[in-house]
Amino acid sequence: MLGAFAVHARPLARGALGAAAGLAKFASLAVLPLLAAHGLGDRPVRERAPLLARFAAGAALIAALAAAIVLPHTGPAALWDRTVGYQAGRDAPFSVWGLYGGDWQTARSFVQVLAVVLAAGLPFARRRDDLAGLAALCGAVLVAWQLTTNYWFYFYVLWALPAILIAVLGRAGLPETALSPQPAPAPARSRRPAAAASSG
Repeated sequence: MLGAFAVHARPLARGALGAAAGLAKFASLAVLPLLAAHGLGDRPVRERAPLLARFAAGAALIAALAAAIVLPHTGPAALWDRTVGYQAGRDAPFSVWGLYGGDWQTARSFVQVLAVVLAAGLPFARRRDDLAGLAALCGAVLVAWQLTTNYWFYFYVLWALPAILIAVLGRAGLPETALSPQPAPAPARSRRPAAAASSG
């Protein structure tokens, strides 16, 4: 994930490293939409398409490489069972859901829906399109996904901490005028020409 932030201005590398982060820790897949939308801003569609294509190519390259390594030795069902299936069946008393079990299942489902809406909706929302803004939103998405997990350990704070630090400390390099809101310019007053005023 830090690598994806480091190359945030290069869509191909950002897609490759974002996909690598997601395949190393599946929760990181939730930030792929944000990584894909980074840098698009208010660009016209004809400029967005090549950037998205390069991001997708980088992500597809890493996914194909991972599949070439793993799938010859195991099938998709076994891969799912040993990764997502295994994690879904674990619980721990360090999360609300692990502590209280099935009594809070409805609340957990609601939080899961909110996390999905956040991850899917932020790429389409108006946002800061710089590195600090990208890191802040990625950190928020990762925290939201952590809130949904049945198995949680306090070391998992490290998932989101680097993104949060970049978002907070990254503002230190910005000029003071960029950090404080600027007053709106005063409306221009219409004045009559001096000759007209004197003749009246």
